[in-house]
Formats: sequence, structure tokens, C-alpha cells
Amino acid sequence: MKEVIYIDVFFATAIIQNFCILVWVRNICEKKYAWKMLFLATFLSAIGSTLFVYVQIKRNRASQDILDWLTILFMVYLVVKIAFPEKKRKEMMGVLACYLFSSAVYAGVIMFGRTGKTTYTGIYIGNISMLQLLLRSILFVAGSYIYKIAIMIRREKQQKLYTFVITQKGKSKKGIGLLDTGNLLYAPWNHAPVLVTHYVFIADFFSPQIQDMQKKLFDGEIDKSLVGTGIVWIPYKSVGNAHGLLPAFYVENVRIYNGRRWKDNPHVLVAFCREKLTLREDYDMILHTGCV
Repeated sequence: MKEVIYIDVFFATAIIQNFCILVWVRNICEKKYAWKMLFLATFLSAIGSTLFVYVQIKRNRASQDILDWLTILFMVYLVVKIAFPEKKRKEMMGVLACYLFSSAVYAGVIMFGRTGKTTYTGIYIGNISMLQLLLRSILFVAGSYIYKIAIMIRREKQQKLYTFVITQKGKSKKGIGLLDTGNLLYAPWNHAPVLVTHYVFIADFFSPQIQDMQKKLFDGEIDKSLVGTGIVWIPYKSVGNAHGLLPAFYVENVRIYNGRRWKDNPHVLVAFCREKLTLREDYDMILHTGCV
């Protein structure tokens, strides 16, 4: 007797499974890519999985050949590439490995204490209801958030990470700042402390025209002296021979929670750089001891 596979149910199940795995990877790998890319990857992955199963049913195949496995691997790579568009090959391979590992963990969580069987098309189907699938999927995702919170708490103890809120022109943005005792960046005209962040983090506070000008500045396309948009220049020197000027602007207020209370820093200078502050993206700003 042949089993009946409902494609619509399979598609809905694939969406749940792919979304949970991608969220798990996002939390474990500590990536902060846009949720819309994750949703897009989830939807495309569900479509690909459903089409693959449909083709297997039509071909009436009892097992997968090498071409089928290559197709699966290509689909996995495409999904990961869409959800987490890493530019560096090493980081991309790490995310891909995490995706495969998370898929195995997810399968273990879903099938723990359950039985299953292989259909006439070679598809393994677990004996589990939709409600059980949802509950176990929630448990799986919750585990990744617990891990993420535990890692953050551990790092906060090892590093001095503080929550901050930056406010400018009626807009506010929350982030995590690293208190760097080696940050001795001061404004040369009044010796005011300077905070440092990545230019993408503060992009929302600028108009598209100024954002475009900032990118051209970083690319060296326009002269620094041509900028008259409230940007000031802070001289810096880092470890080694690296030195130059960092663009900065005055922020209405940066409120920092130092573990005991909130401290307001009105009219403070925030410099922005092109390079990311950290590869793990676990903090958004380098704080100054004078502001905490």
C-alpha cells in the first residue's frame, strides 16, 4: 500500500523546519542580518524542498542518486547564502557547517522518542503530529536563545559591555557598547571624549545624500575639506603606524547604563569608521571611560 503525501502539508512543515533552523544558526553564529533575508530564504527553501519531493514522487524513486544529493547540497548552500550573505569564504564555510550541524540537532529534537518510516519515494517521514512538531520546534529555537543569552552574560562578565541609547533629531537607537580603557580619543580643541561606532549603525541619523557622501569619503572619492554637513574630523593613532582622521558628529545625547544607573552624555562626539568594530558583532560602539 502506497502512502499519500500531501504537498501543501509538506510545504507548511518545510517552512516551519527551515525557519527554525535558520533562526538557530542566526543565534549560534551571532549574525545580525536582516530578518527579511531570513524569511526569504525560508520561503525559497520550502519551495525547493517541496519541488524536490514532488519530482521524487513523479519519478517513483526509492532512493536518491548522486545527482539528487548534489541538488540537496546546492539548495543548502543557496539558502545559507541568501540568509547570511557572508563575503569571506572562511566565514561562509563556518555558517554552512553550522547550518548542517543545526539540521542534525533539529532532527534529533524532533525525532527524539518517536519512530518513523521511509516511503516508497525514499522520503523519511516521522510519526509526529503537527502540534508536537510546533512544540518541539519552539523548544529547539528557545534553546538557541538561551545559549545566546548565556554567552552574552558570560562576555559581559569578561568584558565591560554596557547598554546605551543614542538619540538624535527625535530618533533613538539602542545598542551594546564596549568600555575600552585604551580608547584615549579626544577632540583636540576641547579635550572632550569621543565614542566610536561603525558607520552603518548610525546611518539612520543621516539623510541618503549624506550617507552617500560618507561612502565616497571612505572610498577617497571626494576631498575631506568639501564636507560641510556638521562633520568634524578627529585625529587618531592606533597600535602600529595606523593614523589619520576619523569623521565624527555631535549627538544630542548618548545614555549609557553602567550597571547601576543611567548616565546621560549630552552633546557628545561620536566618530564613525568604515571597518567593523568586531567580527562577532557583539557590540556596536567603543565607549570612553569619560562617558561611563
